[in-house]
Amino acid sequence: MSAIPLNQEQEQALSRFSNFLESRKSCFILTGGAGTGKTTLIRAFCEVLEKRKKRFLLLSPTGRASRVLQEATGRTASTIHSAIYAYDRMEIIDERKSPEAKEGLKISFKLRDDDLGDILLIVDEASMVGDKESENEFLQFGSGRLLKDLLDFARISPRGEGPAKAKVVFVGDPAQLPPVGETDSPALSRRYLKENHGVEAEVFELTQVMRQKQGGAVLRNAHRIRESVISGLCLEFGLEKVSGEVEEITGLDALDLLEEDFSRSTGNSVLITHSNAKALRFNEAIRERLWKSGSSEIQPGDILLVNRNDHKTGLCNGDIVRVVSVEPKSVERNIPIKNISDPVRLRFREVSIVFPSFAAEKETNETRVLILENLLDSPKRSLSALEQRALLVDFTNRHRNLKRGSKEFLLELSQDSFFNALQVKYGYAMTCHKAQGGEWERGVVNFEPRHPGQNPDFFRWAYTAVTRAKKTLLVINPPSFSRIDGLLKRNETSVDCLGLNAKTTPVAKERGNSNMAAPEKESWERFRFADQPGFLWELFQKIRSVCDDFGVEISDLKHLPYRDRYSLHREGVFLDFDVIYRKNGQISDISELSEKTGATFLFDEVLAGIKNIREERPTVALETLQPFLKKFVEKLTRSTQKEGIRVVAIETKSYRLRVFFEENGNEYILDFLYDSKERWAQIQEIPPGGMSDGFKGRIQSLIEGWRDDD
Repeated sequence: MSAIPLNQEQEQALSRFSNFLESRKSCFILTGGAGTGKTTLIRAFCEVLEKRKKRFLLLSPTGRASRVLQEATGRTASTIHSAIYAYDRMEIIDERKSPEAKEGLKISFKLRDDDLGDILLIVDEASMVGDKESENEFLQFGSGRLLKDLLDFARISPRGEGPAKAKVVFVGDPAQLPPVGETDSPALSRRYLKENHGVEAEVFELTQVMRQKQGGAVLRNAHRIRESVISGLCLEFGLEKVSGEVEEITGLDALDLLEEDFSRSTGNSVLITHSNAKALRFNEAIRERLWKSGSSEIQPGDILLVNRNDHKTGLCNGDIVRVVSVEPKSVERNIPIKNISDPVRLRFREVSIVFPSFAAEKETNETRVLILENLLDSPKRSLSALEQRALLVDFTNRHRNLKRGSKEFLLELSQDSFFNALQVKYGYAMTCHKAQGGEWERGVVNFEPRHPGQNPDFFRWAYTAVTRAKKTLLVINPPSFSRIDGLLKRNETSVDCLGLNAKTTPVAKERGNSNMAAPEKESWERFRFADQPGFLWELFQKIRSVCDDFGVEISDLKHLPYRDRYSLHREGVFLDFDVIYRKNGQISDISELSEKTGATFLFDEVLAGIKNIREERPTVALETLQPFLKKFVEKLTRSTQKEGIRVVAIETKSYRLRVFFEENGNEYILDFLYDSKERWAQIQEIPPGGMSDGFKGRIQSLIEGWRDDD
């Protein structure tokens, strides 16, 4: 059927795909773990489509992923954004006309209205395609919901009403990190597509590892982690060590190896860590070893990570480039900004860079570019709102002859080398989200300080990080825990329950954080979480993750009645804000307390990120639950009511039911885990390892008592 060698499972997938092309369904989902041959099947899909003379587009969420797809298939691939959006307008926001708004620039892209007709869109790395509305102060793409816009662009008829002309194929791994701000990958969920977009999808999952990759220790570890994510039973974690393939090393060992690798060649290694702040520290340490001159300035031979798409060079966000030569002096400009006491410093430098070419006639491209150096020594994920404003003010100051906001002004702005300078970070170490979609011969994964809890978020992060390594995986501080660890914690809780203690004893509180990593334990004790509801600890971890990304420190935290007061510190400036919550744990508001001065602009992107993670407690209607879940919740509610315990809310996750309880003004959260055969497997306390006055043991006893009633 295909000229490309396929195994039996892949032949079945190809047959299902061929049938899908003739069906009324408009969406096909192909999933599978690392090494199962998803990319091979994409090539086979292309072959079938070309034989049938059917038009198709190969798309990926990021520029790097589209380059990898193009190289693997030998066919043109592009980003989703470049395919479905078209430039609409550029708007200058003027404080003089709108005092409430901050001076700046807004670039909008609209959804293309082309009627594609009979065409197939193949979207690789679809786990990265989100459906949550994204907020960006400077860029607006369509509705802000990428998945929705993609389906609207294809004009897919909902619910299979009439023969579908355009069809979409989503290819990816649902066990990888989901889009930022989402808990699952919506484009790879048949249920999500049907319930939220009315789209019927056919699904095929690849499970067999390709023969040439079987036996690899990296893949064996990866698939063990993946099985936990897919089943929802994230109970045990441990990496199999194999000499020369998977090895545990120290941070200093990692620096030695990376120094050797990047000293003798361009390097095909990467260090993956949790936050941009941590990546900055590793990048600084590696560069100190490589360039022993003591200078922190960029050097010929440095590896850079492109941080934003660049239309002039064609480089994409996530691309890796190498510096060939450097202008000895940088161009520095100190830009005064209204309401800001100190000017904003912008640093530019001309460099020559070399990067891979996808043109058939040459292997690499070399070009001279102007780079913006601000991110090279910044712990932030991207430029701050203040730096973006400074770029615009700098351009305006250099073009006073142009009327602000005029067509001539906007045209000159789009071509200005300083305003459009290439934004880069050093590319020796990066976050897992930044590495997603790429592969390196050697991957070094730093697990510290991620808390190794029995939760899907950690397992997804670990799986995505591990699968970036093609041949060799080196790990720093990898956690190890088992189901037995969880059972021991359940037994300790049962002892407290049998003692009928009304309050947790000091010993119990000590046990509650005994399994935490050192940084987690320090925060738990410093901010006194032992006496607080569990959801406040979960919220703190999310807020701290956002702060880490932007180099902001949580300097203080006070637990007040129905509110947590946070104090943030950045560059000598402080900002206080309150997280206000209701008795049942719902977050009702996040409000700033500091007087609104220019200095607080330093926190704009941090507060935006914090407000983005604010979520109202889910209230799932019983009628929407699967029958066995509905029966369980009804029985649980009746049983707990007799004990004076109230079920406040429920939330469904992959292979788990999360239930929020309230008793005597205290909140408790438990996860009830089940398998694909609808068998209950485990009760987990949230946060994992915390103490709940023996509450979990009491609920477990209630459930065990049901057997006597049946």
